[in-house]
Amino acid sequence: MKTWHKVAIGAGAVVVLGGIVLFSVNQANKGVVTVQTAKVANQDSLVSLVTASGEIKPTTYTNVSAQGYGRITEIFVKEGDKVKKGDKLLLQENVQANADVQAQSAAVNSAESGVQAAEASFKMSQSDLISQQANLEKAKLDHERGQGLYKGGLIPNRTSISERPPMMARWPQSTRRARVCSL
Repeated sequence: MKTWHKVAIGAGAVVVLGGIVLFSVNQANKGVVTVQTAKVANQDSLVSLVTASGEIKPTTYTNVSAQGYGRITEIFVKEGDKVKKGDKLLLQENVQANADVQAQSAAVNSAESGVQAAEASFKMSQSDLISQQANLEKAKLDHERGQGLYKGGLIPNRTSISERPPMMARWPQSTRRARVCSL
């Protein structure tokens, strides 16, 4: 490929890339509104006094209701007082909330009792585990001792049916033969 072909392809790629960038910038600025700012001069407060006769009606009526049940113990405002959002209007004895608190306290006490019972059960299980481990160790030692006595010839090898324990003497003949052969 000749050098001027390479330059032409590179220039074409730069022109296409530039066109894509210009198009995307133009599309991004379509919805943008230009804003002009100016410095505002500081003025003293404006006071306007209007005198009129008539009846004042609120634009919004609001019904006030309680979220719980209970007896009203104190009222903080009087009819006609101006109130803002968040002002306390009255004090109400909340029976439901007190009952909920007592129920939660009982649930906590019950859970604590359950935890104590589980801990006691866990400790008992641990002691049972230790006891069973000791029993296992004793059984292993007894087995090793028995093996040693058998190998040393201190425990007789019973091969005769008459020397077998009474329970084995009652087994059927084929079972006795199998037991004798397996020993």
